Amino acid sequence: MRPRAVATGLVALIAGACLVAGTAVGAGVFFAGEGGRIALGVNLGGIDVGGMTRAEAAEVARRVAHFASTGPVVLIHRDQRWERAPESLGVESDPAELARRVAGVGRTGGVVRGAGELWRAATAGWRVSAATRVDEARLFEAVLALAAEIDIEARNATFDVRTGRAIPEREGRRLDVAESTRRVREALGLAWHPAVFLESRRVPPITTLQDLKDLGIRELVASFSTTFDTGVENRAHNIRLASGRISGVMVRPGEEFSFNEVVGPRTREFGFREAPEIVEDEFRPGVGGGVCQVSSTVYNAALLADMRITARQNHSRLTGYVPPGRDAQVYYGSQDLRFRNAGTAPVLILSEVVGPKLTVSFFGDRPEGREVRIITSHVATLAPGVREVLDAKLAKGERVVEKEGEPGCEVTTERLVITGGEVVRREVLSRDRYRPRDAVVRIGTDREAEPGAGPINPPVRAGKP
Repeated sequence: MRPRAVATGLVALIAGACLVAGTAVGAGVFFAGEGGRIALGVNLGGIDVGGMTRAEAAEVARRVAHFASTGPVVLIHRDQRWERAPESLGVESDPAELARRVAGVGRTGGVVRGAGELWRAATAGWRVSAATRVDEARLFEAVLALAAEIDIEARNATFDVRTGRAIPEREGRRLDVAESTRRVREALGLAWHPAVFLESRRVPPITTLQDLKDLGIRELVASFSTTFDTGVENRAHNIRLASGRISGVMVRPGEEFSFNEVVGPRTREFGFREAPEIVEDEFRPGVGGGVCQVSSTVYNAALLADMRITARQNHSRLTGYVPPGRDAQVYYGSQDLRFRNAGTAPVLILSEVVGPKLTVSFFGDRPEGREVRIITSHVATLAPGVREVLDAKLAKGERVVEKEGEPGCEVTTERLVITGGEVVRREVLSRDRYRPRDAVVRIGTDREAEPGAGPINPPVRAGKP
């Protein structure tokens, strides 16, 4: 291209720009005068008010504010439908402010800025929202509240703890709060609120039945249940808490399971409460009381699943919720229940509390024809003693049983692994001793029996435990 032609083109371009600018400036001067009309292209809440007089635009603003403030907002998600008042979404619409905003297009910020606004309004449109104020926090909270009705948690493939039945995975759904809030805000800017279709997104499950099969987890291997008193609220709470923490743990071949590592410290900070526990042969209040019932239930399921026990300690006294020789005492930092998966497939531990029943189940790949039996042999019974306590509040020689004695025992626990009707392995798991609990008898020392009141040493009567 020749230099002269380039120069000619530039001159034409500059002249065109000047003409446009001059036109915009001229329009700005025309509309900026007292009693001038609304700039062309101005839209108020979806209604074209360009070219109207200020009085006409003010009347439109009044009607728009009324509908924007009173008309219900319809929110839709699939087959769900809600109606919300604009006020509940944090929206205000002031007719005077709306009239001021539409009249101000092209009239603020000087001639150059005004001309730019007029040019933009005339060429691309200038939208004024029907909402003069939106409380963003309130709007966000209102949309977020719908998540409770919309959200569906994804469910991983699992098994029924009690029946062993496979439960397939399920896709979840979650409300896209940010996008849905944007759509609601946009609708609130219109005089007549259109229905708002809320946005949600799919949440795929992490584990499918096929994933479990690929890992070798196909069926119920072993299960064990114990019961507890739901009326002892704190103890029941601790049992449910510990049960929930072990459920879903997978132990791969060669890996070792540690109850203390999985459940964590038994402290208030970790959610545990004070409840009775065995301390020095006596039941005393302690944070985490009841957790040993969970560890004992896990221990029995692990025995039946043929896990290799690497650490386990019995209680000093009989517990009552499992047979002698089949309990597992745990105390964070010193006593742990640990076992190793010596098989060739992973095991999935699932735990569930339903009413007063705690069930722990192991799922994996059970060798065909294998049976595991636990045998406890009673070796000896340990008779309780009697501890006498002097009591000046009782008549001299009077004897009151404050606490009944309980016998202890010595037991041996074995595990038999049977395949095809034959014992292929027999092992001694433990030889445990449970100390007896002595009876406590209070003996009176204070006063002589009254004349005619009977013998000085009447029969022993039971007192409060």
